[in-house]
Amino acid sequence: KLFHDELGIENLEALKEAADNRKLSKLSGVGAKTEFKILDAIKKFKGKDQKVTLDLATTVSEELINICSRFKEVEKIEVVGGLRRKEELIDDIDLLVATNRSQPFMETVQKLPLVTEVIKKSEDRLKVGSKLGVDIDIFFVSNSNFSTTLVLATGNEGHYKQLSELAKAKNCELKEEAITSEEKVYKALDLPYIIPEIRTGDREIELAMNDDLPTVLKIEDIKGDLHMHTKWSDGGNTTYEMAVACQEKGYEYLAVCDHSRSLGIAGGLSLDDLRKQMVEVDRVNEKLENFQVLKGAEVDILYNGDLDYPIDILEELDIVVASIHSGFKQAEEQMTERILNALEHDEVNILAHPTGRLLGKRDGYAVDIKRVISKAVETDTILEINASPERLDLSSDNLRLAKEAGAKIAINTDAHNIQQLENMSFGVYNARKGWIEPKDVVNTYSLSELLAWIN
Repeated sequence: KLFHDELGIENLEALKEAADNRKLSKLSGVGAKTEFKILDAIKKFKGKDQKVTLDLATTVSEELINICSRFKEVEKIEVVGGLRRKEELIDDIDLLVATNRSQPFMETVQKLPLVTEVIKKSEDRLKVGSKLGVDIDIFFVSNSNFSTTLVLATGNEGHYKQLSELAKAKNCELKEEAITSEEKVYKALDLPYIIPEIRTGDREIELAMNDDLPTVLKIEDIKGDLHMHTKWSDGGNTTYEMAVACQEKGYEYLAVCDHSRSLGIAGGLSLDDLRKQMVEVDRVNEKLENFQVLKGAEVDILYNGDLDYPIDILEELDIVVASIHSGFKQAEEQMTERILNALEHDEVNILAHPTGRLLGKRDGYAVDIKRVISKAVETDTILEINASPERLDLSSDNLRLAKEAGAKIAINTDAHNIQQLENMSFGVYNARKGWIEPKDVVNTYSLSELLAWIN
């Protein structure tokens, strides 16, 4: 109340500005020590770690778009910034709105329960804080400027700078109002359309100029999911329920890969339970038409690189997914050798979440990923993109290394219930960011093609 009454401070940004300018310590009862503590608290609250996962940011943006679409004055709306580029963690949610009257929409957004404060407000911009800990930034433009602004606002900065330099060389104006679609912006520069996921300012424009962009992977290309869990371990649905849900998505197959026996905390299956599950899979397959449940297991890689199940039972499975769930603090050399040893096993088909990271929660374990990729190529082991928004592992940078090495990729949800099957889209986005093409992804194969490749 003191800060509001004396300095007119109404939000966190104004409080920070006042503290930065040493205005707080000049007030009665507020010393330099208190001012420093306030600055430190603001820094922690709005620090670099204030990011959210892609799924949460997507859900919020979709709700905002639904709200925005109710206003007849809104002609177009699009997510922009890092969220449109499908960055793995999002530090703010940006929207671009084409409208000739922004005020009604602004008033509605400000009243949303999600909104905590108004940071900036003008005729063409509304920036608010949110309970997520990230800001929501909404930009308003005329319909005639929407397409060119969409390219600018999507970014990233390096990509747009290269486009601007190319436009200058071609004596072309990127802000030309006659350009009515994003595709036409690129066409005006004699470039094919570049998807937002690879607008990084790296080599995408060079490749576009040479007509050598990667073929775009689409969610419709995915024909199955090769890593998911059921009630046999720590999943929430039965094998049959997961199979029906996958079939409804248009898939041809799924692989049930419940946890192995050493992972007791996740209900890992004993040898006896695994064999019982195989019998159940046979019964489920008898009920299904034009769909197959593959017998699989997510088998822990033990500390010495051995697998958690003996070879004889692994040979009975259609798919063996190997992964690390323990010993995350092993030294890099030890961890690398542990994984390489597992990849030497003929029975291992897929290496799951290869670096073990949990975005915003846990760094990946120390591992020489280049050696792992090289060994995967040598042993024909598939590397997973774990599509869980908390993992997205392999990362896009590591996927580029895998692509260059010629590794095969599987995009799997690691779903523990039917709802999590929807995470496949996040894996596809991540694959695109890593320049992965349909031909690189084994679950774009038909069932017969997949089984032939694995065998």
